[in-house]
Amino acid sequence: MQSLAFKALSVFITSTSYSFASLHHSNVDIVSNTENNSRHEFYPRSLQETTTNITSTSMNQSTIIEEIFEDLGLAIHSIDECLLISVFCDMNGTITSLLLDRVSGTLSTKIGLLPQLTKFSIENGRLLTSTLPTEIGNLANLKTMSLRMTSITGTIPSEIGNLTNLTTLSLEFNEQLSGTIPSELGFLSELQTLTLINNNLHGSIPFELMGLRKLEVLKFSLNQINGTIPTGLGVMNALQDLDLGLNIFTGSIPTELGALSNLERLSLRVNRLNGTIPTELSRIKKLKKLDVAFNSLSGTVPTELGEMIHLENLFLEENSLTGMIPSELGLLENLTSLVIEHNELTGFVPTELEDLERLIVFIFNNNSLTGDISHLCSVGSLDFDRTELSICCSLVCRANYVIITWGPTVMVFLAFIAYILWWIS
Repeated sequence: MQSLAFKALSVFITSTSYSFASLHHSNVDIVSNTENNSRHEFYPRSLQETTTNITSTSMNQSTIIEEIFEDLGLAIHSIDECLLISVFCDMNGTITSLLLDRVSGTLSTKIGLLPQLTKFSIENGRLLTSTLPTEIGNLANLKTMSLRMTSITGTIPSEIGNLTNLTTLSLEFNEQLSGTIPSELGFLSELQTLTLINNNLHGSIPFELMGLRKLEVLKFSLNQINGTIPTGLGVMNALQDLDLGLNIFTGSIPTELGALSNLERLSLRVNRLNGTIPTELSRIKKLKKLDVAFNSLSGTVPTELGEMIHLENLFLEENSLTGMIPSELGLLENLTSLVIEHNELTGFVPTELEDLERLIVFIFNNNSLTGDISHLCSVGSLDFDRTELSICCSLVCRANYVIITWGPTVMVFLAFIAYILWWIS
């Protein structure tokens, strides 16, 4: 005799089967609202459309899901509570998606008994304290796997390398997830997005990852990854977003990165990189963001950076760059932010920067720059403290600048003058 919980789950899977079919035909997203303890609701066109027969396979799946929920500390009736639990099936009643939010307990090894699963996601599982079961490697049809903001411990299972249909692997903000990046991830030939942000990973980037030629997004920031940046990254031509910031990378920036013709965002900030900024980076014509701040880079700012016509954000602060600010930066007509503070730059600020009509932020304090920068009065935010620069703008521009930068000092000065006039009178 089936338990009440089992019957409830069977009805839920049946309803979800219909929901998936409607989703497939109408091509719209179904969003489960968790506010005010609202529940999942599905609206069939007729009773007949919801009377999908539960096969023995579906019953087995129901049992598996029930056991997974039990390990997570969830009862079946939790589906009606504010916890976001989504189970989606295809028209045959086969479970294809399992999406969980705000769960605790442990992640059951039974997850490996759902071979038709194509999407698996856990969000906000701060009380989820188990390791990642190696049985996840049995989910041969999985395309998307996302575990964000959990307390999962242990290492990334090498068995994930068996998921050859995977297109998205996102393991983010799991501060207790440690160990190295498995070289087996190099077997995921269909992978397009790989994000391992804010974990506790260490070691170097496996050479095997260089074979992921369909990869578009690679983000390893906020870990303890060390070694040098692999030159092999230069052959991953599909890359659009590369973020290796806030790690312990050493050595120089590979010149081979200049071959990434589709790259739009490159962040190497807060590492221990040395050497110069490669002029080859100027070959990345689609680049919109270049961030190499907080390293130990030396040499001059390459004049070739002026050829990156789509560049919007350039962050070079907290290095040991010398020489002058290249006048060629005035060619970057899309530039909105230019931050070069805390370097060893000398000379004048180029007048060509006046042509940057979209420039909003220009921070260049703590350098050895000299001269007049009146031509930059139109920039929304200027910071040139601890330099030998002076500024004298038109009346309107001066008024804006006084309000933004000198407002407190001017107010004190005016108050003092008013007091003197009052005392004299």
